[in-house]
Amino acid sequence: MKQKWSKEKIIETIKDLKKQNIDISASNISKNYIPLFTAACSRRYFSSWSNAVKAAGIDYDQILEAGKARRRKKLTKWSRTQVLDEIRKAETPNLLSTYRDRLALYSAARREFGSWKQALEAAGYRLTKGSHKNSNQIFKNAENSGDNQKPQTASFTSTTQAEQ
Repeated sequence: MKQKWSKEKIIETIKDLKKQNIDISASNISKNYIPLFTAACSRRYFSSWSNAVKAAGIDYDQILEAGKARRRKKLTKWSRTQVLDEIRKAETPNLLSTYRDRLALYSAARREFGSWKQALEAAGYRLTKGSHKNSNQIFKNAENSGDNQKPQTASFTSTTQAEQ
């Protein structure tokens, strides 16, 4: 059965949800209270969820800040030392696909060091760009490896359908 909405009913419902300590962020309401969200966002009533929340007398900026705080809390906290330790623990060939396989490490490295390349250099590796797509190589710096052996390399080249 279709529910009849009015501006007053939308405002009342938003206030009730807030009193019940239900997350009234647009993402939560749009998933769990679809009819309310649809009505509030229609041109007939408020045109947007933020306008509806503001009409209910609730500071929408606080809703946004609470959402940001929840997302930040979910993120793994990495220190520079942890990033370097994880890079050093990884096998050299796997470092080229870290952005795809270990996104948390890759993101932390970029956040802490400014770029993936700078994080690799701080961990004792050298990233070289190849002359064609996907031909990058990572070398372990000889002075950082503790022995005078030839540097370890890992190359990453894509195979074309003709080569397969």
